[in-house]
Order: sequence, then C-alpha cells, then structure tokens
Amino acid sequence: MAEKSLKAISYNNWSKGNWQSISESLAPKESVKLGLNLDSDDILGYLISRKGTTLINAQIIDAKPILGLHNFRDSGAGAGSKLFTVVSDGTNSDIYDALDGTKSLQDDTKDLKTRFLTYLDSCLRLNGTDEPKAWNGSAWVTTAGAFDLDNLPQTSKYALEFRDRVYVAGRSDYPDRVDYSGIASSTTRAVSWTSGNGFFNLEQEDGGGNITGMAKVPGYILFFKKRTMKRYDGSSAYPEDMVNQGAPSQEAIVVAKGICFFVNENGAWATSGGDPKKISTYTVDKVIKSLSATNWANVASGTDEEHIFWSFASVTMSGETYTNVVLKYNILQNTWDIRKYPTLHRVYAKYVDSDGAVFLTTGDDDGNVLKMDIGTTDNGSAINWALETQDLYFGFRLFLKSISQIGFITENISKASVMWRTSSKPEDWESLGVIDKEEVMIDQIDLRGTKFQFKLKNETDSGQEIIKSIEFPEGIVVYSSTQN
Repeated sequence: MAEKSLKAISYNNWSKGNWQSISESLAPKESVKLGLNLDSDDILGYLISRKGTTLINAQIIDAKPILGLHNFRDSGAGAGSKLFTVVSDGTNSDIYDALDGTKSLQDDTKDLKTRFLTYLDSCLRLNGTDEPKAWNGSAWVTTAGAFDLDNLPQTSKYALEFRDRVYVAGRSDYPDRVDYSGIASSTTRAVSWTSGNGFFNLEQEDGGGNITGMAKVPGYILFFKKRTMKRYDGSSAYPEDMVNQGAPSQEAIVVAKGICFFVNENGAWATSGGDPKKISTYTVDKVIKSLSATNWANVASGTDEEHIFWSFASVTMSGETYTNVVLKYNILQNTWDIRKYPTLHRVYAKYVDSDGAVFLTTGDDDGNVLKMDIGTTDNGSAINWALETQDLYFGFRLFLKSISQIGFITENISKASVMWRTSSKPEDWESLGVIDKEEVMIDQIDLRGTKFQFKLKNETDSGQEIIKSIEFPEGIVVYSSTQN
C-alpha cells in the first residue's frame, strides 16, 4: 500500500561540480557524482559541455610524447617569441619551435623531461644530463651568456629566478643541494656562478627523498621533495617548518594568483608558503588516490590563472576506469570539473600569440601541441560528455519508491541518451529514452527502487551543449515497505 505521494522536485543548480568522496546523504544537492567533460563554472548553475583543443601548426612526431614545453618571449615587443617543444625521435630528443614546426636544437639525450627558465631575455634549458644550454634570442649557446653557462652546475634539473638570483637544484651528484648564483648585473645583464654565488642543503635526514621541484610565491621559494616541502626567503630555508607533504615531480606543481598548487598521492593542495591546505577533500580525493604508483611520474599541471588543470593517465570513477583524465579546479569557486581527452596531456605552458591573446597550451603523448579550450572538437575528435547524478533517495532511504515521469530541460542537445540504475554497478545501467529537443518528458514508466541514479551522455562536434534541469513532477510514490 502506498504511504505517500511526494511533491515536485527540481534539480536545476549544478554549481558545486563533482563530489565523489562523500556519502549520498551529505553530497550537496547542487553537485553531481560525475560530470565528465561538463563545465559547472561556465554559466553558473548549468552544466555545459567543454570547448575543444586545437592543434598548433602540425603534429611534430607521431606517437611520441612531448617532454617539455615553454613559451619564450623577450622583454621587448615579443618578436623573438618561441614555443619551445621537446620531443624524442627514439634516438635523441630535439627541441622544436611548435609555432612553425622547425627544429631549434637537436641531439639531446632521448626521453628526458626538459625544463626551461626565461630570464634576462635568455632561455635556459636543463634536463639533468646534458650540459646546460641557453637560447639568447637568436641561437643556442653553451658558454657564457646571461646564465654563465661555463660555471652553472652541470647536472641540474630545475631552475627559477628569485630576487635577481638564479637557483638550480636536482643535481645527480648532490640531490639535496640548492645552488644559487650571484645577483644579476644590471650592466652585463648576466648572473655569475663564481662571484656572489653559494649553496645550501635541504635536510637530508628528513626522510622526504630527493628534491623533485621548485616554485616561487611572494616572499619565498618553495622546495619540494617527494614527501616534504621547505620554504626559503633568501636567507633561511626554515627546516624547522617542515611540511610533510611533497610532490612527485616538477610537473605536479604550478603557481597561479601567487599561490602554489600541487598534487600528490594524498590529494591536491594549495600553499602560499605556510602549511598547505587540502583542496580536494570530499570532492575528487578518491579519483586522485586511484592513480597507480607507476603513473605518478607523468602527472602534469597547468593554469590559465582562473583554473588549475592536473592530468592523469588512468583513474577510477564510479567503478569504471577512465584514461587521459584532467581534473579542473576553479580557484575562486573551489569547485572541481572532470575532463577526458583522446590523448594524455604530458606538459602545459601558457602561450601569448601574435595578437597578444593568452592561451593555455598542452603537449600530449602523441607529438601534438594544442591550444586548450578553443574550438568544437579535440583536434578533430568529437567531445564525449556524461552526467551521473548523485544517488537519489528522495528523503526515504529504506522505503521503496515508484517514479512514473521525468522531465529534462536542455539546450543545443541533438540526441542524448538517458539511463538509470538502482545499484552502483556499471553493468546495471538501463536505457530510459533520449533527449532530442530542449524540453523532454519521459513518461509512461514505472521505475522502482529504494535509491535511483540517472545518467545522460552524448557526443558533440558542433558546439557546446547545456543541461539546465532534471525535473520530477509531483507523484513519486513512497511505499510503506521495501516490497510493493
């Protein structure tokens, strides 16, 4: 016997984005369990399929990963702009200018991650094995120059500028050591590694492992090891302020709005130099922690100064395995969206084009350098999106419910599939109908269960599609027991 009939319920606000690490009873009504390739912060309240990626110039080498990416711009009009791109041909690694596809530097040791630093109108290249080289605006040099290449520590992997000194770390012979140059000369516009230079060691006994990366925030350099982080203000390394969170690589670290964001096996974090704040709690923690130990070496991070992007090779979500996943974090709104791409993003870099427009670019595992969030396809491939609601109990966790009709309000969707299930097993999704116009009512149904989950999915190559609302008209029946 029916106990009661519920009033109409509308889910028309998706502004909280993805929440996967929380029980159904605590999940915000404004959230989804999975919004794949759907942005929750484009038009606040709606879910909108993301924009695409567009190839810059042409593929460099088929089936080879991009190992480094950096936009060099001089301090003048930017006439010397380069988008340096490192890729291995299987024998050696070469540096290309992705803007025109020309080879700029060749025959580095193959398959090494390569990092860059632009300072004093020159661009330093480091990979930890080959001798440091620098682009001076017209050619690659191996001696002297703005970085005093003859004396710069030779096996360094990481470099940054702080208060007019260059700091390098990651040496194979001294893995806990940080070397710094003298203050740059305003006359010669160069640093020195023989005058005013020095070094310090970062607590070899702290159990944190070797130095894995560096970042600069206002007032500090942050030095990361695998399990710890130190801050340095130019005179002290603050070992007593040891933070027991680290980063697996330089590519797992990114700075935006003066804040350093990083990701590790314990989640995603943000710090301005003090104790890091965890930003992934209750939302995407499970996703991050599902990454296998072997895949942490190829995590990549980037920013457009509004969002942080972290790329993962393979993660588990809602009981299914997904590859080439990118987690997008909105810095101001503290929300997460989840994306999936045809290829794995291996590196990111901001790029200023000839018109002065700023783009986030990525280098993938297939020899491509791509502009992010532009166009209607992923380099020609349709964008597949999916929405999975939170588990819906309609206020009654124990009692059997019956649903006879559901409404969907959307925009620009041509033909999206609608499914439902009462379990959490991926194989239990059942087809319910299609959405082929802006307002669709699926009725003459009798869905029964104690909980419900609904899924919408589609692919698009012609523009962004919008999900506005899922409506349950008055009449959901709640029975007095789990038996009808």
